[in-house]
Amino acid sequence: MKVLTILIICINILSCNSYYYVIRNYYSSYWKVHAIVLPECLLDNGNKSKIVENVTATLQVQSSQTVSNTSTCGKNLTVAKEHVGDFYIKHGGMITVKYFYQTSEKSFIRKIPDDCEIRAWEDKKGNYYCRFEDINPNKTIITKKEA
Repeated sequence: MKVLTILIICINILSCNSYYYVIRNYYSSYWKVHAIVLPECLLDNGNKSKIVENVTATLQVQSSQTVSNTSTCGKNLTVAKEHVGDFYIKHGGMITVKYFYQTSEKSFIRKIPDDCEIRAWEDKKGNYYCRFEDINPNKTIITKKEA
C-alpha cells in the first residue's frame, strides 16, 4: 500500500512539473523580430524620374517603446526589436511597423504577422523574420465610394 501511495505521489509531481515546464516555455519564449521591406521611391510625374527621400521604419509591440531605422528609398530597410514574446507574434495585430517618407510625408502601416509576405523562425538564434510586400507610394488607392 505504501509503495502504491509513493508511486501515485511521484506521478503527480512529475506530471505537474512537466505541465509547468510546457506552460512556462510557451509563454516565456522571446525573439528578436526583424521587419524587412523595400520602400520604392516616389515618381516625379512631370519628369518621370525618382524622387529620392529618406524612409523611417518604426516598430512597436503594443504600447512598449519603439525602435526605428532610417534608409533611403529604393533600398531594403530592416528594423529589429529584441526580447519580443512569441505570444505577440503568434496572435497577430499587436506588432505594428510604420513606414514614413520624410519629404513627401506619406506613411504606411504594416502588421506582424498579418501582413508578412514571407515569415521565418530561426530557432537556434532566436530570430523571427517578416518580409513585407514592397511599398509602392505611387499607387492610388480607390475607395469603395470612388469605384
